[in-house]
Amino acid sequence: MSNILHTDSNFQVENLNPQIATLRFERPDAPKTGSGNNMIVVDFGEKKQGDLAVCSLKLTGQVELLGAGASCGCTVPSFRQIPDEEGGGWLVTIQYDSYKIHDNVSVIVWLHSITQQINFNIVMNQ
Repeated sequence: MSNILHTDSNFQVENLNPQIATLRFERPDAPKTGSGNNMIVVDFGEKKQGDLAVCSLKLTGQVELLGAGASCGCTVPSFRQIPDEEGGGWLVTIQYDSYKIHDNVSVIVWLHSITQQINFNIVMNQ
C-alpha cells in the first residue's frame, strides 16, 4: 500500500509515519480533492489515553500553505516549508492530545493555501 495520496488538485500528501496512522480519502469514489465532501482521513486506529498520536505529512505539488486550524483544542496542526535543497514542499504535523481520548474521536483539521482549503478528518477508535 502506498503512503502517498495523489489528489485531483495538483498536490500529493505523503504519510511520513505509516506505523502510527493511515491515510485514505473519505469517499474513494468521489473526486480526490482533499476538501468539501472528500476530506483526507488520518486514521490513528485504536488508541488509549497516553498513546502517541502525532502524525507527520509531506505535501508537495501546487500548494502553498498560509495557515492551519482544528475544530477542537485537543488537536494542534503545525506546518513549515521544506527548503528546495531538501526536496521542497511542506511538512505538516498533526498532534492530538491523547489524554483527552474518548470513544469515536473525529476532529477536523484544515490547511489554508493560496488557492484552496485542504481538510483532514482525524479519527481514532472508529
